[in-house]
Amino acid sequence: MGAWLRTANTSNPGVFMTENARIMVIDDDQAICEFLNDALTDEGFSVAITYSGLAALAIIDEFNPNLILLDMLMPKMDGQQFLEISRARYPSIPIIGCSASRSVEKRARLLGAADFLEKPFNLETLFICINHHLQ
Repeated sequence: MGAWLRTANTSNPGVFMTENARIMVIDDDQAICEFLNDALTDEGFSVAITYSGLAALAIIDEFNPNLILLDMLMPKMDGQQFLEISRARYPSIPIIGCSASRSVEKRARLLGAADFLEKPFNLETLFICINHHLQ
């Protein structure tokens, strides 16, 4: 699947809102992407959804994200490969690694992930983490 962009059309600042922040979600699970898109846009973020690291690299310059949520275990280009490439090209963008497998956390942090969330995570934890890295 490719990538699509949806910009929030409300100005609901919410507790954890950083105005005009752009968040890229990279995950091969469409249900997770839809859930995160709805949650993030409800908080007023602009969101780009991609289903692979390759698709994310194709739109990252155009979308210019302030933060990336990255699934670490995906087919084709996994989160580790994406981290290696993106840290070299975009060192200032915070990347939050996510996975149901906690065993990849150490590797994600070694490759430059700013943080790591174990799936499933709750929205409060996600928004606290996002807010911390956008300050």
